[in-house]
Amino acid sequence: MMTFDDRREDRLADLRNNPFVLLGITPATPISDLEVAHENVRQLKLATEQALKAAVGVVSDPSSRLQYELGYPLECTPAQVEMLLGALSCDVTESEQLRLANLLGPLSRLCWLSSTASRCPPGGEVLAAILDAQAAVGILDLYNLLKSVRSSAGLAAPSLVTVSQALHDLTMACHENLLAAYPTASQAAHALLVCCRIFDASHDRHRSEALAQLLSAYDCTIADLCHDLSAELLATYDAIDRQPGDPFLLDQLDLSFRSFIAVAAPLIFQAYVMGGKNNELEAVAERARQLLFNLSSAGNHKLAARVAKRSVEFFDLVPGIANEFAQTADVLEHLAMDTALNTLKEAVEQRDAEHLGQLDPRDFLDRNALPASDLWLAFGTACEATKGAREGDLPWLLMRDFALRLAARQTTLGSAQALVASLVQIARAETGNATILQALGEAHRQIQQRVFVQQRAQRRQRLGVALTLSICTAAVACFVLLGINNSRFAPPYSQLPRSEEGAHTSVAEGESAGEAIPPIGAGQHLSREFVRYCEFQKQRLRVIKRHLEWREDIAAYNTLANDYNSRCSNYFYRDADMNIVTGELAVRQQNLEAETERIMESWPWRAPAGTPTR
Repeated sequence: MMTFDDRREDRLADLRNNPFVLLGITPATPISDLEVAHENVRQLKLATEQALKAAVGVVSDPSSRLQYELGYPLECTPAQVEMLLGALSCDVTESEQLRLANLLGPLSRLCWLSSTASRCPPGGEVLAAILDAQAAVGILDLYNLLKSVRSSAGLAAPSLVTVSQALHDLTMACHENLLAAYPTASQAAHALLVCCRIFDASHDRHRSEALAQLLSAYDCTIADLCHDLSAELLATYDAIDRQPGDPFLLDQLDLSFRSFIAVAAPLIFQAYVMGGKNNELEAVAERARQLLFNLSSAGNHKLAARVAKRSVEFFDLVPGIANEFAQTADVLEHLAMDTALNTLKEAVEQRDAEHLGQLDPRDFLDRNALPASDLWLAFGTACEATKGAREGDLPWLLMRDFALRLAARQTTLGSAQALVASLVQIARAETGNATILQALGEAHRQIQQRVFVQQRAQRRQRLGVALTLSICTAAVACFVLLGINNSRFAPPYSQLPRSEEGAHTSVAEGESAGEAIPPIGAGQHLSREFVRYCEFQKQRLRVIKRHLEWREDIAAYNTLANDYNSRCSNYFYRDADMNIVTGELAVRQQNLEAETERIMESWPWRAPAGTPTR
């Protein structure tokens, strides 16, 4: 059974609540037919007697009925009104709502969509259609339509001013009903933001005014909530400023900002689209800038960069502010990267000074073991800071060079071997970067060669000691036997052949000599091992250059060439060393070329399973 509620906010809540619909008449029905309509509905028991009397009272009063005349689809035929009432009795999708609305005039479209919105929270497209209908209602056309309706009903027409005020009150009531349909403010904000984006490209004054009225009503609804959320967000910034080491505060910052944006997004978007500002958002942005300044001043560039990058996402509704934080994030990331690399350099230099390599080599295999743990920590921080950047290989090259310097001393060769083995393992597991793996693989090969040479020398030394002891033992035994036989002992003597005085090491002997990677720098005085590396590496690079096929080959060649130039582009040497190395190179040239080609074929991107790009 139908009822009638005369509360202002329910006038557009449902078309079925309209008194004209309740009595089964239209606003154009003559007043003289009102009693007949009342009696027909009463006999059919379609509504309570109290509701019928209230409806008759409103319809009979020219001043009271105006709001309900505007809430009735005046442009529709009786058949169309029946169709709309039937649609309200079943579940109608938003697409069906919009399809039916397109068949109606502006005022009827406003009434219909407002009625459906009261039953289910409208989406952004429905909101935009309601505001379009509101903007399309012409006050003069509406006034003329009401004059015609009132004339048919036998009543005097209202004034133009009265109609204009009544239409304004009607749209305000419509906006209140729309916002009340949403269970939460965030759901209303989402639909409003979609509506704002739809209207973004529109330059129609009436549409802009309709949207501004709806957003003003929404602003009044969420004013207190928005103030509380912005205060909570500012408090989170203060907490990070006081306790920058607390990792949970960044998560709290995300939650606080998303809660604030979820409610204030349409107001923020529309304010900046119209060339204005949102005071609460400006206060948040200023506090974020202050936090970044404080963190950076304290040397906490990494945390500052993380906050700046998150701020880019937070302020994406305002491109100007978002771009500002994006530029700040780039600067802070470079500062964090430089700081991390300098820390690693200092850690490596300190370990060089303290001869950390003299420790147990197992310390380099366990990244949590003291005292090498702080070196690994600095390395991990530098890798994280340079991840994805052009400088991403620098931490690996610094550690590789440190390992090679350890390998240059026999006492620290074991530590160098353990360190480079750990680096290779980490690189394979965490990066897979072919260039880094190539550089570490080359260092590992050189260190293994040094280990082999050292082990061979140790074996020879042990054999020499054993042979000396055996000779001494045999001599003593002979001496005893001769003593027993009371015979004279004359120690044998043989003259060893002498080598030519001043003879140099032959080229064949030079082949077994090792290479040593010189330190980075120019104008250095290099020993023979360093000169040998520079000349041999130059030949290897020539071979690689002749066999360049893939993009990955070019990248690897450039990295190796840059490393070579940083060490061997300008140095001093002894003529004798260069003559020996030149002779060795002439003998080993074919072997070097074959060795280099084998190394290139072992590169991961040249494996048969891969498909490198030319």
